[in-house]
Amino acid sequence: EALENIEEGLNQVSDEVYDKIAVEGNEISTVNEKGQKTSWSLNEKLHGMVTFFKQRSQTKKKVQDIANKNVQFNAEDFSVIAKNFNITELEASHLIDLLKNCFSDTGRFRRNFFEMNVPHFLKYESKVFEFLWHYLKGLALRQDRVAFLNALQLLVAKLNEPQDALRILLEDIFNRSSSLAYSDRNGLMLGNILLRRFNREENSNIELTPEEVLLVRGGLNLEMVDVVLEFFEENQELVMRKVRKINEALHKASTKTKFEKDEMQPRFLLYLIRELVIFISLAGGELPLTVVLGVVQEYSRPSTPYYKDMKNKENLKYSLQFLQVAARALRRFNEPQSDAVFEGIASKEVLFVNLNEEDAAHGKYVKRVIDRIMQPTGC
Repeated sequence: EALENIEEGLNQVSDEVYDKIAVEGNEISTVNEKGQKTSWSLNEKLHGMVTFFKQRSQTKKKVQDIANKNVQFNAEDFSVIAKNFNITELEASHLIDLLKNCFSDTGRFRRNFFEMNVPHFLKYESKVFEFLWHYLKGLALRQDRVAFLNALQLLVAKLNEPQDALRILLEDIFNRSSSLAYSDRNGLMLGNILLRRFNREENSNIELTPEEVLLVRGGLNLEMVDVVLEFFEENQELVMRKVRKINEALHKASTKTKFEKDEMQPRFLLYLIRELVIFISLAGGELPLTVVLGVVQEYSRPSTPYYKDMKNKENLKYSLQFLQVAARALRRFNEPQSDAVFEGIASKEVLFVNLNEEDAAHGKYVKRVIDRIMQPTGC
């Protein structure tokens, strides 16, 4: 049991940590910033675990760089993939070949080739989803991430056990509750698809879940909803921590004017929390109600530091768009207390307009958003 707990812990360690250690014989070592080396001797079983996870990190980098024709996979890579996803080494080799075929000679993801390979991918059922999501969710180029997301729609629609795919997404997004990744938004978008029995976006290239999805009731897949509610019941703190992390990142980013390369900017973070709100609202239940109500209350107060310290006034529009979606999501719960919240938003129209008095279009946009929020149907 102790070894199982240790292995589970090692499984959660980031790849960056494994990249910084060296394995030699029965020892592992690391070098600090001053060049000082520290070594540890390991029990044989622990040594095997550390060696596997370090190799897994190296293999993962190869798969993520699979578009590079110079990348070569060996028996050790196939062994790691096989163990990680509980498939045979031959199946691992086959999956790598299928995956290579989905990238052009210039390294770009080709959705049409992926679609042609879907029947072959489906032979591995939910294991292939875990494999593809684990390795390709972090594609370097945004265009490729979007193309990959839309290609996965076709795959999940044909899975015999889509519940497994949803669990994989939930665990990946919320088990990392103290960190954020660009893949979180795509994972939530796929979740929004899995929660519905009909996906009208299947043949489209979408980057956001349509707001109209919040009108879906009879079209919900109740089996999938149960998967989400069960996960939320067992992991309430992780869900709340994720929400807090997104809010903190958004508030901090809004006060900045310069961003590092690949740093998440306010607009992306608003889209991320938007997808989260839609996802939990479709599922329903006590925890989602608490989250959505809290979000609406927080972003409906123009006097907060979030709005006052916002450096880029363009983000006001996207914040109001998000508030509109969050309010529409809140209406799904049919809570009597929500009426007072909506009335409170309407009473602050002038304060919202004053946040950007120089722009006449801003005042008109504020009025349009509040009018939509006040419509009983949320339309």
